[in-house]
Formats: sequence, structure tokens, C-alpha cells
Amino acid sequence: MLISIHDRTLERVGFLSNDDSESPDFKDDNFHRYLAQGTSTFDFTVNKIKNGVVQDYVQLLNEHAYFSFQYEGEDFLFDSVIVEEDDDKITFNCLTLNLEMRNEQVKELKNTAAHNIQWYFDQMGLINFAKITLGINEVSSYTRVINYDGEDTKLSRLISVIQNFDGEFEFVTKLKRDGTLDNITLNIYKKNDNGDIQGVGQNRNDVLLSFGDNISGVSRKVEKAQIFNSIYVTGKDGLSWKDSAWSVTNSEGKEEFYKRAGESYAKAPLSAQMFPSQLQSSSGDIFTNKNESTEYTTVNAMWGYALSQLKQYAYPLISYEVTATSNLTVSSTGDGTPLHIGDTVRIQDKNFIDSDGNVGLFLSARVSELEISFTNPTNNKITFSNYIKLKSEVSDDLTARMQEIINANTPYRSDITSTNGLQFKNGTGTTTLGAHIYFGSDDKETTADSYEWSKDGTVVAPTQTITVDASGVVDKAVYSFKATVAGKVVASQSVTITNVNDGAKGAQGPRGPQGPQGLKGDPGATGIPGQAGADGKTSYLHIAYATNSTGTAGFDVSNATGKTYIGQYTDFTANDSTDPSKYAWTLIKGDKGDKGATGPQGPQGERGIAGATGATGSPGPKGADGRSSYIHIKYAPVINPTDSQITDTPNAYIGVYTDLQSGR
Repeated sequence: MLISIHDRTLERVGFLSNDDSESPDFKDDNFHRYLAQGTSTFDFTVNKIKNGVVQDYVQLLNEHAYFSFQYEGEDFLFDSVIVEEDDDKITFNCLTLNLEMRNEQVKELKNTAAHNIQWYFDQMGLINFAKITLGINEVSSYTRVINYDGEDTKLSRLISVIQNFDGEFEFVTKLKRDGTLDNITLNIYKKNDNGDIQGVGQNRNDVLLSFGDNISGVSRKVEKAQIFNSIYVTGKDGLSWKDSAWSVTNSEGKEEFYKRAGESYAKAPLSAQMFPSQLQSSSGDIFTNKNESTEYTTVNAMWGYALSQLKQYAYPLISYEVTATSNLTVSSTGDGTPLHIGDTVRIQDKNFIDSDGNVGLFLSARVSELEISFTNPTNNKITFSNYIKLKSEVSDDLTARMQEIINANTPYRSDITSTNGLQFKNGTGTTTLGAHIYFGSDDKETTADSYEWSKDGTVVAPTQTITVDASGVVDKAVYSFKATVAGKVVASQSVTITNVNDGAKGAQGPRGPQGPQGLKGDPGATGIPGQAGADGKTSYLHIAYATNSTGTAGFDVSNATGKTYIGQYTDFTANDSTDPSKYAWTLIKGDKGDKGATGPQGPQGERGIAGATGATGSPGPKGADGRSSYIHIKYAPVINPTDSQITDTPNAYIGVYTDLQSGR
């Protein structure tokens, strides 16, 4: 590197070079370029003594000196701002531009009308007296209303005016062949919008910086404290935008920002869904609001301001810090050109996975600062800004490999199904067990490469399903399976199958005596139907009374008085049939039995009707008086009632007995 030394008139008077033994050398140098300020600094140190003698060139190195050099085809001219000298060395801190731009003050500006940027430059004398020419001017058609209340340096005011016109700038210095200054040109560009407008520098689509190659580190910081997604803006003198409407969609066609006619707030609905103001809201209001008063005189300007605020603050502020390797600063990259101030590049780091599962961090960023040391390149440094997260373009091979790693650490869920439960009875029956596995939280079953069933630890089948017979289960048995995928057992599960036997059947007890058939009581209310039989019908018992064995004489379904026969049948009809042939008839009162021994004198019965006089027979021996047998019926609510529970009213239980007494 050859550095020219200039005197106060910018005449070249000498050189600094580490490659020429006849010229003084320099060290500890740092050439620092800044995008935001459009300026550069250059710091370096020169030794005063060689071979123990103070060198003559020291007389050129003082506070009046200027320095210039050419780097990557551009000329740079520096003024020495700070000079530090001791017995051995002189250190210079230098800045581009002249003293007028850095130090001269401009006064306040009172203004009520909109003007273009050239008007402001002329009105405040920002560049014409500093011998600076306006070159590229991409904001020449813009107008703004700008006021300044206080004083400031020309450089600070220049930067402020350009920023008000949504621009960014660079100073381009051109030196003559003899090293003297030819001119300084101010170029103004539309401000980089992280999209179609580049601004200073170039969009270096040819450059992809990668971690582990020319990037040594990437860090990421997310801040959500400043988020708002609804903004109310008023213009100058209370100008309202309530009747206006605008809408902006994102690259996926979704409405990202809008202002509805008749509403006061411009909103960012996608942001509100991602970052609601309340986790739960009965009113459904999920927007975080902000109010702003501006001096804009049109509703379109108010909307432009609101949109810029929402774009900046509706989402978390994510900051990145990327550390580039020192050789990247001066190395050819991409199509062979080193990076320049303002250039936009792409940066890739494979060591990140976002919340959507995308592998790799892929960024767009601008070169905002460049630090170059000509004598010690290991001190070179690039500072990036305007970071934007882009859609990942990590190679398919890397994505596949990362997915393999994720898959290898995702567990399988296992399940066992049974077609007939897990318990047999009395050693009979079968059931089929099925082995099933599911990857992670997937609902769809994964088919394993192989399955293996075991019974009580002994392998019994290499199949997905297995049929278990009750005969093979004495009391219980444990069946388990293992599923293998890609040679690795990924899931296993077991179940216990049991067998339960009934107790031995006891001997049949003796049959009890059949009791006499009782008379049918008064009809009761219809009872609750019993459980439905196989055909789903209810069975009914029907009873009738008659005076002969076929039921054809004295037939009656309810009155048993004077009847000697009872008939019964069952069917599925609630009403009693009047057809005697359907009933099975049984004698209620039997014929008179043989004459028994004379019993004690009973009470005299009623006198019967005299029959026809028969022939006088031979007198026989006198026999004991015969008696009639009587059937007695009572009712009770329980099977073993007390005396007080026995009544003549039909109830849940009927009691029957016979004796020779007519009274009950």
C-alpha cells in the first residue's frame, strides 16, 4: 500500500510505504468505512527513528498534513484530526471530508412549504461552499416540509436532510494525477428497503457466505417488548383518515396490513394472531394499539407513515451478529470482486432450526462497516446490518441429514389390539393379538420391517398378529412383541391373558312336594313386564273356573264361587281367552272319600233339601260322620310374614293350606 503525504495546500510532498525501503513505513493501521455517515477514518502510526536517528521525513508528519491512497479503484483523502507524538513515534487519527463539513455550523430553518432536496442544500449552503458537487440524486422528485429549530454542523444537517427524504448517500473523492484534490461528489440514493431498492452498494447475489467457511460465528437475539399491531395516526391540524382505506398483502397473498374505511386504526392482523394483546379476551380484541400525531398534510402520507411503523414494530425485533473471517474483507468472493460498503449478501448457517422445523438460518445482510488493516490483515473486520431472515436454501442433502437426526431421536408409540378381550373362561375361546406402532405423534400406523411375539419370554411367532387359544393358558400368560425398523428395535409392549374357571356343579337336591292349587284371587293391577325373551315378547298366565273337567259348564274367567274345576294356560296375550279348550283343567274339590272313624260331634249343619224317598234298605252298621275338606288362601308382602302382615287383599305372595274347617 502506497500512501501519499500532502501539505496544507494538498500538494504531494512524500510517501508512506512498507514495500519501499527508501520511504517511511507505517504500522497499527486501521482503515474504517461507515455506510450510515458516508465517511471513512484512517488511523496509523509512523516510527520517527531508524538506526537510532530521527528521520528527516518527520518534518512532513504534523497536524497540517493530509493523506491519500487508492483502494479498490476508489480515491480516499484524509485530514489529520488528532496527532499524538512522543520520542519514538507519531500516531494520526484521520477523517475524510474537510473541516468545513465537519465543523462549520448552520442555523435554524423556518419553513412551511414543501421543497425538493436541492432547495434545502442551497438554502442552508450545505454543499456549495464546501466544494462538493451533487451527482446521482434518486430523490430529486421528492418534496418535504422540514424545519430546524437549532444549529448543527453541516455534516449532521446534511445527513438529517437526506434521511428526511428517505435516502442514503456516499461521498466519492477523485484526485488528480499529482495527488491534489480534483473534486468530491455527493451521490444520493433511495434508501434500501430490504427489497427492490438497493441504495449504496450492490446486491451481491453472487455471494453466499457460510458458517465454517468465511463466517466464524452467528448469534441471534429476539425482542418482543416493543410490539404493537394497531396504530391511530392524525395529521397536521388534526387531519383525519377515518374515511380512507388501504390494504397490503404479503408474498403468500395474505392480508398483512390494512386500514378500513370508517375505522380509526390501521392494523396488522397476522401480527395480532401471532402476538395477541391478551391470551383470553371476551371482547375478541387481540390488537395492541398505539396513537401517533404527525405533521403530514395528506392521508396518503399518514398511511405511509403508519405502514412503515407497523412493518417495523408489528413483529419482534430480531438482531443478528455475524462474525466474518478476517480474510473475507479483502478477498475476492462470488464473481471475483471483494465486498464493498453497502453491498447486500446472503449468509447461511446450518446450526439453526426454527419453530417450523426449517433447517438452517438463511439471512440477507448489508455491509455497514469495513475495517481493513494493510499491515495486519488478521485485524480485518466486516460489520453487517439490515438483517433479513430469508427462506432457507439449505441444500437438500443437509435437510435430509438433519431430518435423519430428528427421526433417529423421535420415539415410536406401541399398541396391542385384541379381537376377543384378554380373559378366557373355563379354558375355551380364542383371541387374536395385533402389534401396532406409530412414529412420534403420527396418527397413521407405521409398518415395521419385522415383528416378534413371545409368550412368557419365549419367542413363539415372527408375525404382526398372533392367535392365542385358551387351551394354552392355564392361569395366565404374558404375551409381548418387539417391532424392528432398519435393524433397530423401535418399540415393544406386553399384555397378560388370564383364564378363569367356574366352580364344580353341586348335586341336585330332592324335589319338594307339590302344594295344592289355590283359588284364583281377585285380579290385581297389571304387573311390570319381565325381561324380554328371545323373541322379545312377554308371557302371560291365564286362569278360568268351571264345573266340569272340560270347562264347558259354568265357565268363568274371574268368579270362582261354586266352581269345582280350575283351568290354566300361558301365551303372549294379556287378555284371558273365553275358549275353554285352551285351558288345562284341574279338579278343585275331590269326590267324597271312604268313611273314616267316627270323629267328635261337629256342629249341626244346615238341613239339606229332602231327596226322593228310596226303597227301604237293610240297615247297615252306623259309620263315623264324614267331613268336607276346605282350601284357605291368604296374602302377604313377604315370603315369611308375621300375623299382622297376613291379609285377604292380594299382594306379592299368596299362602294356601287345606283343612276340614270352613272358617278361615
